[in-house]
Amino acid sequence: MDDLKGKRLLLLGGTGLMCGAVETAKRLGIYTIVTDYFPNSPAKEIADKRYDISTTDIEALVRMAQEEKIDGVFTGFLDVNLYSARALCDRLGLPFYATREQLELTTNKLKFKQLCRKYGIPTVKQYELDAACKQEQMKEISYPVMVKPADSYASKGCSMCTNERELIEAVKKALSFSPSGQIIVEQYMDPNQYHDFAVYYTAKNGDIRLSAMSDRKLFIGSGGVAPLPVELRMPSRYLADYCSKVNPLVQRMFREENVKNGTIFMQGFFTDTSFCFFEMGFRLNGAQEYIFITHATGNNALELYIHHALAESSDAFVIEKENPAFPFCACNLVVLLNPGVIAHCSGLKEIQQMPGVLHISQLMKPGDTVGQVGTLQQVFARIHIVGKDWSEVDHIISAVKGRIKVEDSSGNNLIVKEDN
Repeated sequence: MDDLKGKRLLLLGGTGLMCGAVETAKRLGIYTIVTDYFPNSPAKEIADKRYDISTTDIEALVRMAQEEKIDGVFTGFLDVNLYSARALCDRLGLPFYATREQLELTTNKLKFKQLCRKYGIPTVKQYELDAACKQEQMKEISYPVMVKPADSYASKGCSMCTNERELIEAVKKALSFSPSGQIIVEQYMDPNQYHDFAVYYTAKNGDIRLSAMSDRKLFIGSGGVAPLPVELRMPSRYLADYCSKVNPLVQRMFREENVKNGTIFMQGFFTDTSFCFFEMGFRLNGAQEYIFITHATGNNALELYIHHALAESSDAFVIEKENPAFPFCACNLVVLLNPGVIAHCSGLKEIQQMPGVLHISQLMKPGDTVGQVGTLQQVFARIHIVGKDWSEVDHIISAVKGRIKVEDSSGNNLIVKEDN
């Protein structure tokens, strides 16, 4: 790792999830600079240097990067920063793992589903409906349906609809979150009837491997908002079936679309007869599945990204080791909060010391406001748990839930009860 010492890395975005990137880079001897327009972003608190320049202000970023003599640019977890990183790297002559065309295919849900169909990969049933909500289109729709912005993220702007009136309002909401003014209307896949899953791929120098597969347990809120994950369990109970039926098609798709480096996640539902997808991302994602993969194989995708950003090879990352059949059971426990202002939280330090708890990402702190429901802005923390079997994992989850507290100033518990 000596080849990275003294290098200067610019990180776009200072969210709680980016703290892991700053910590990893510093461990590798890299000088870290974090920027976004939030003065108190968590990752700024631990970086070597900080700026309050918006990640969308390319001209200001170019000037700062040149002054700081940066050697590479890194971002992850948010689609919006990918385009800025791509543009900045183009201006500075620095490497970036994805082309703009690949980003458009993988951040736009309409284009992603078209891409899947091109390669014979099933997708969730979709209805044709534009912003005008034409009656001839509306009458073809079978309820319930899910309405989403085609190019938003973190479940923002998503609504479940059971009738035409709700659909019209949902279209307005989705359009307000779509930079391109595009929406997608698809069959609502009831989590009580269909099984939600995600697959995670890693690419290194064009070699593309399935790295993990999770079963996602969802919390269904009220008011037609999008369901949110509360548990991601790995390895998936459907892993063998997926590997035999769908994995070869997905690997072919990525190869022919010239994916060379990076990580990819795809989300979908298992319908008892087939796997069907609804969205994907070409980046590190909030589930931080790389934590479990590193525990299983020693391969660290975060380090792989950092090496690539600095135009260095990562000999420590051996792509042949990637294997979604983990030798342990793992759960990414997602702690969701109800709307309110966080006044007190406790238990995380004790939880971190529990056997089987690999990592905790705390994404909110006292003083933060929980506003939008039905989005990943409700996530207070992600807790990565491993055990020799599911019984042991469940025991740890129970202990974690008994220890963690998040309250408002009146002492009211803000943690979402999953049986609501």
